[in-house]
Amino acid sequence: MSHLLRCSFAVLVDQANTDVVLVGDTVGMVVQGHDTTVPVTMDQMVYHTSAVARGLHRPFLIADMPFMSYPSKDQALANSVRLMQEGGAKMVKLESGASQVDIVDFLTSHDIAVCAHLGLRPQSVHKTGVFASRDEHRMRPIAC
Repeated sequence: MSHLLRCSFAVLVDQANTDVVLVGDTVGMVVQGHDTTVPVTMDQMVYHTSAVARGLHRPFLIADMPFMSYPSKDQALANSVRLMQEGGAKMVKLESGASQVDIVDFLTSHDIAVCAHLGLRPQSVHKTGVFASRDEHRMRPIAC
């Protein structure tokens, strides 16, 4: 899987026969210069996803759901539809845990393909205070 943010790289990745491409909310850190992914908006994710989609023909395209774009089932569905219809994504990815099971179930019942991202949850950085991987028992800081 490749992580892309621009059309020009999408063309190269497509030519390299990559199977899966992710447009991540890390665009906030990599392109926009933020310290976290939290400031990334749905409009920005749709924009970057559509730019990458225009450069792809073969790979399966996944797009991140940004922070607070899925606090309820209805918002999650509306924003997933935007990423698929306007952005060209084939699947949406959200930071997941037990609290999102109902949302994931709701989305899949409406024919939305969902990648539930477990472990490192950058959108929770303000809650946890660190970029950390969650397991059942404790938070572990991730060294870069």
